[in-house]
Order: sequence, then structure tokens, then C-alpha cells
Amino acid sequence: MYRILCLFSLAISSFIGVAMASTIEWRETRVEFDRYSLQIDLPNRESKDFPRKEELGSIKIGDKRFDEGANSITAIDKYWDFNGGIFKAVDGTLNIKIRFRKVPTNKKIDATNHHELGHLLLEMLAASGVTIPDNTTNEFINDNKWVSYRLSGKQDFLVYVYPLNNQYYLQVQANFISNTKGESSSWRHEAEDMFNAVLNSVKIGRN
Repeated sequence: MYRILCLFSLAISSFIGVAMASTIEWRETRVEFDRYSLQIDLPNRESKDFPRKEELGSIKIGDKRFDEGANSITAIDKYWDFNGGIFKAVDGTLNIKIRFRKVPTNKKIDATNHHELGHLLLEMLAASGVTIPDNTTNEFINDNKWVSYRLSGKQDFLVYVYPLNNQYYLQVQANFISNTKGESSSWRHEAEDMFNAVLNSVKIGRN
């Protein structure tokens, strides 16, 4: 009887998990940046374990934050949990950050040159103390050429960067926060699928 109850609970949990994944609703959001307009689709059902941060609908190119600290402004910072259903704890969390960044004034590069931009990204990573990837890659998404790199291990994230002009670029970053303590789980694949859907929804226009 105990075995039957366990199997029944597992089946119900899996069914509910699939149902939840298939009924995710999406919403469109926009960010205006000088002459540029960013349109992106984001899932609803955000995590309740992280504070909800207000989205920035408009950013000025002359904002002084571009010349301070990380030379960036975060427009969107959201979290989504993944689990197998209502009977299971959270297996992992996807955090997506969307930033507008400026090339540091002491770096004489042209951000529209993808090779120079990729080199800058690796240089900034090295300065932060993390183990950097061997190189960056160029990927076309909706006919736009992005620079991307991946870090794995303790810091598990994907970064995609799109140059807006010779000084400013858009960064879309996914952080994968595991709560499974090394156990195998499908949440990581589901989270990356969600991130790819977000990334593929990005539309960048000029006002």
C-alpha cells in the first residue's frame, strides 16, 4: 500500500508540474533607451522567494550611473522557480537580468566591432576574479548578431550582448541557481528553454 501511495503521489506531482509548465502566461514589456527601443516577452508567475524589483521603462543615455562602478544600469531583474509540482520543494531558480552598459572610458574600443567587444567582456570577467571561458562566440538571433559566453560550475550563467552603438551595448544574462545539491534534475533544461524563449522574443528598434 505504501508503495502504491508513493507512486500515486509521484504521478500526481509530475502531472501538476507539466500542467504548470504548459500554462505559463507571457507578457510584453518595453524599455526606451535614448533612440533605441527594447521590446521583450517575460513569463508571469515570478518567484515569491525573491524581492520583486521595479522595471525601468525609460533610461537616459546621459545618466551618470553609466560613468560609475560597473558602467551599467539594470532595467529588468526577475526570478522564476522550477520544481516538479506542489509536493516538491524548489529545485532551482532562473534569474534574468537585462542591463544597458557603457564601454569604460579607459577602454578605447568600438563596441560595434564584435571581436573587440568579446575581448572586452573577457577582460572584465578576468578582472572580477572568475575563471573565464576560452573565448566568446557570435550568434545570430532574429537576424541580429550577438556576442555570447557561458560560465559553469559554482557560477552558472549565460550572457548575451548586443552592441547598440560604438559606446553602449545591451546585456541579457541568465543566472541558474540550483537547489538540488548535486542531484539530477530536469529544472536546468527547463530554465534554459525559458531563457531561450525570452532571448528570442527580444526586438530592438530605433525611435
